[in-house]
Amino acid sequence: MHDLSALRPLSAAEIAKVQQQLSALGYNPGPVDGVMGKQTEIAIKHFQVDTEVQVDGELTPPLIHALKERHSELKARQTAASRKTEEPNGEAGDISDILDAMGPTYEVADTYVYTDGRVETVTRVGPERTMWETAEGSSYTTYRNFILPPISWKSGSSMGENTLQPATGAKWPPAISGDVIFSVGSKAGGDAVDMPKTWSGKWRCAAKGILPVNVTVGKFNAITIECQRAKPEPGTWKKRTWYYVPKVGHYVRRVDLIHGTGREVTVDLIAIRPGGKGWPPAASGGLDWSIQGTLEAGNYEDSVEWRSSAVGATFNIRLEKGDVAAPGKAYCRRYSLERTGLEQARLFPAIACKIPGEERWLTPGVDPGSVLPIAMSR
Repeated sequence: MHDLSALRPLSAAEIAKVQQQLSALGYNPGPVDGVMGKQTEIAIKHFQVDTEVQVDGELTPPLIHALKERHSELKARQTAASRKTEEPNGEAGDISDILDAMGPTYEVADTYVYTDGRVETVTRVGPERTMWETAEGSSYTTYRNFILPPISWKSGSSMGENTLQPATGAKWPPAISGDVIFSVGSKAGGDAVDMPKTWSGKWRCAAKGILPVNVTVGKFNAITIECQRAKPEPGTWKKRTWYYVPKVGHYVRRVDLIHGTGREVTVDLIAIRPGGKGWPPAASGGLDWSIQGTLEAGNYEDSVEWRSSAVGATFNIRLEKGDVAAPGKAYCRRYSLERTGLEQARLFPAIACKIPGEERWLTPGVDPGSVLPIAMSR
């Protein structure tokens, strides 16, 4: 039989489905709007490069079929990996599939908040690189493999860049058995020329195993990833341990062992706020209304389902049990958004606080008038 889809233009719904699949596979097609725009064409070209087919940006029936197969394989691996993370204290050999199938996940306009005061928003996503902007206006580019130093950064008149040798150290996932060894070279310019080269030197990194961890934003089974540096400068980290949660697509805790003092510095994730880039205002407002209602009701037993055909996804909103330390008269609660549907399944954990005199629950570091992120340190 002939494929009649090749004889007619694709509908907006068919293009939107392709955009959702591209996004789930780590390519950035821009808004899921059913419009075959420039960003979607670029994402298709990246997919074509990775699958070693002709690069033309065309949405052909063979390409649609290949996308569907890749997306189905990804969802199957994610389901299997999710089951494995239900088993705490897993052996290192058990985590290879999890790391491979459920690597770091970043989406444009998502905002991340940490207990050291950092508030960072994703501004651009590529297959291997992510661009960020801080609340202070600084910007930097990183590998998707978050355990590595930034590729480049700029803050006012200061700037810098790091290079890896060999460059294969940039690939995810980290080593499961043995270590990945590479060297980092740092250069700085502008007002930063006298800054210590905190990233330079030889690194050894490896994934160690699955452990339960109780962090500021909740309880998880996390994959521990350790990096050690040879001959670090005094006052900089000698060993850095990351606690990575596949469902979150990011780390929930980072612990630095400081050279020369033996002091440990812990930084926890406070919140991931979905950016909803490309969403209609009614959809963004509807999700926010549901989150506010769930926080206000205080029901820890049942989740609240919110869905929108405009964005092609369903969010389950759930309050998480456990006290949350908060400064002053603020009252804080943990909650999570679990996204399902055509987009990549993902968990967005967060803390929101009620301040006396405020009607809304506010996210530390994001909403004006909320608790300062550094005040949420455990």
